[in-house]
Amino acid sequence: MDFDKAAKAFDSPLRIERANTLAKAIRENWAKRPKAVLDFGCGTGLLSYALCPYADMIYGYDTSEGMRNVFEDKKALNHTDNVQFLTAEELSVRSYDAIFSSMVLHHIIDIQVQIAFLKTLLTPGGIFMWIDLCKEDGSFHKNDPDFGGHNGFSEDDVKNTLRLCEFQSISMQTVFSGNKPIDGKLIPYSLFLTKAQ
Repeated sequence: MDFDKAAKAFDSPLRIERANTLAKAIRENWAKRPKAVLDFGCGTGLLSYALCPYADMIYGYDTSEGMRNVFEDKKALNHTDNVQFLTAEELSVRSYDAIFSSMVLHHIIDIQVQIAFLKTLLTPGGIFMWIDLCKEDGSFHKNDPDFGGHNGFSEDDVKNTLRLCEFQSISMQTVFSGNKPIDGKLIPYSLFLTKAQ
């Protein structure tokens, strides 16, 4: 998917509904109100803005310029001053009580390197939440010829990767089940949320 081109029409009713469900699941995994939260791969900010009433500050980061533009437009519409988009340089000079990443890591080939980097940004005892596709047969990205990532992840994949990154207290749950319309059919899929400290 070309995320720059998709950005303006990205917030479909289905994505908004899914984001609201995921935001609730993320909140339930916060032991207390976090001071600084990173939404890694924030896209248009669906989760950042849904969660901003429940954190002191939420920072969004995404590599797509199109997504950033929509994210920034929402800041004025939402009348909030506790959401901020970060550049790559700003991302690395802060620390966060909680980091979450939703539907991002299956696009990244070497997830261990990416997660290990994110771990360095956490405060001591900080929480990492990984939300992504449960293992599937490749149908989810069937019509995306440029997709070269992972067809979801199994529980063993997730837990082994996090252990290699030296995370502890790893727990995993299914937090969303839905259907994606592909070639006139509804393809079922599920998302997990894994929490690690």
